[in-house]
Amino acid sequence: IWWLDSELTCGQSCPLVFTQGHSVCNRSFFPCFDTPAVKSTYTAAVRVPDGVTVLMSASRSSYSKLDRVFQFSMEFPVPSYLVALVAGELQHVDIGPRS
Repeated sequence: IWWLDSELTCGQSCPLVFTQGHSVCNRSFFPCFDTPAVKSTYTAAVRVPDGVTVLMSASRSSYSKLDRVFQFSMEFPVPSYLVALVAGELQHVDIGPRS
């Protein structure tokens, strides 16, 4: 899990956290069989402070603005190193016709 202080982000008002799960690193992020041969589906619920957006390597299934809880679901079995999370002051920007 990597943390960037507010001063190191573009807006300099909110820190950024992200995961980078190499082939056997996500065991420090969540309990799992951390080997590429083992695949599983997953769901996650992430509560954040106001002004923070969360993205994961899964579909967002719901979002509660009142509770600030993002819920995600990965329907397809994937190895644990493909589970990724980023949280911070994120903004949507169209960068091309497929984005």
